[in-house]
Amino acid sequence: MRKLKAIDTSCEEFAKEIISDTAERLQPVYTAIQGKLKNLHDDYDDKFLHDNLQNVNKSGLSSGELNRYGKLYKADCEAIQKLKFQVLRNEIGIYDDVCPICGIGPANTIDHFVPEGDYPEYCIHPRNLIPLCNDCNGPKRTLLKTDTNERALWNNYLDESPNRQFLFCDVAMIEDMPRASFYIDNRNGVDKQVYSRIERTFERMHILEHYNSSSSGKAYYYLKVLASHEIYSEEEVVSWLRDEITGKDVNDFVAVYLDALITSTECMKWILDKLSELHSMMA
Repeated sequence: MRKLKAIDTSCEEFAKEIISDTAERLQPVYTAIQGKLKNLHDDYDDKFLHDNLQNVNKSGLSSGELNRYGKLYKADCEAIQKLKFQVLRNEIGIYDDVCPICGIGPANTIDHFVPEGDYPEYCIHPRNLIPLCNDCNGPKRTLLKTDTNERALWNNYLDESPNRQFLFCDVAMIEDMPRASFYIDNRNGVDKQVYSRIERTFERMHILEHYNSSSSGKAYYYLKVLASHEIYSEEEVVSWLRDEITGKDVNDFVAVYLDALITSTECMKWILDKLSELHSMMA
């Protein structure tokens, strides 16, 4: 659950860039609507700053104006693609398009954290647009707040991933294949409000299911990598995989999976047997 840095461009300037790419005859209409929304967008920024997005307001504009304004959002427009490139750069400036929620698929969609359908007023607010993969974005739908008026889901601009482990994995050999069963648990004392938000996000976006289904491919990927490095012994396997885990987030699903493989006697035997087969084929 990677932290992203939101761009600091004002919604007014961001909207101006988007409006400039629309038909010239429509630009005065869009500009007029944008002017009516300025105070509301400033209020969004205040709520963003104070982590209170679950209490954003509606504009009171007519449905016709809101429908017109909503047409400004196009995921492939230059301004939004530029935003995507900016926010997905990592801490050393390298573009990393892996989904910042699950860490599996490419971040090929744009999530409206405050749902676009319910709040078209914020459809092009730059701090409401978060690149996610389709598997995470799709199930989110319109969920914004809980019954107790808390922000329901993880926000990659606002939330910091805990430095305490909450993601765990059991592995078992089933049909000659290590099968993963990921789960989350708060045994290490993550802040209760933060953990509840993680729990809701994982449930809503089916993240554990994605981890389980993706792990088999990871097992074969690492087998091929180990074989290419001419690694043979259990000691070498453990050392190499430990090095691979080093530097990853404590809740990175690959790191958690590799650690589970290393600590499973059955899975380690499978790895060594498969490596022996691969080395024989490569000889």
